[in-house]
Amino acid sequence: MGDLLTGRKNQLNALALIGMFSLSSFCYYLISFYMADSPGDKYLNFAYVGLGDAFAAFFTKKLQDRLPIRDAFKYSICLLLCCSLAFIACVDSKADHSNVTQNNVIASFILLLRVFVCCCFGLSYQMAYLLFPPLLRSKALSLANGVARPLTMLAPFMIRVPNPMSLLVAASFLYYVILSMVTMPSPEEMKGFNGAKEVKKDAKYKGMEDEDTEQLLKKSI
Repeated sequence: MGDLLTGRKNQLNALALIGMFSLSSFCYYLISFYMADSPGDKYLNFAYVGLGDAFAAFFTKKLQDRLPIRDAFKYSICLLLCCSLAFIACVDSKADHSNVTQNNVIASFILLLRVFVCCCFGLSYQMAYLLFPPLLRSKALSLANGVARPLTMLAPFMIRVPNPMSLLVAASFLYYVILSMVTMPSPEEMKGFNGAKEVKKDAKYKGMEDEDTEQLLKKSI
């Protein structure tokens, strides 16, 4: 783990990745617990949540195909912020639970919020592949997940605060701050991630002979 935290660039990128994973995990479970306590049909509510997860995979892929990873992340954060603010403005937390229209509005907003949160979560994984070479990537992901998972235990307590979806607004601003910490590698560095040095280490780890290593090097260039 020491080599992951060697150098200021790696330290900032590792800290940013931890922040991305922590915020994404917290927001993901905050929405889940909020839906568990929301009015209306419980099965229908969680069907909306499931649809949000499915749409997020499609939406994330489309963003990645059309935008650089950093711009795609900013776009997702902006949509999450706008949707959170609209939710706060349109949903009355003190409304009668028997109001069918209100319940449908809540479910619709939750669907959109879930899409954008899951999109940020998926882009966090993709960011790890751009920020770290293969030998450090697994360590970075392990560290980020190790920190993020305990923080998700705060989610069930946070839904007790007045209008807990307002926490998504704060999370959106934190996303922007964290994203500003990220230092993207240069094209030469990214090319080196899968270059000769990493391939030789990978070949050595797999117990390959020198001839096999040379073949693997040719494929990586």
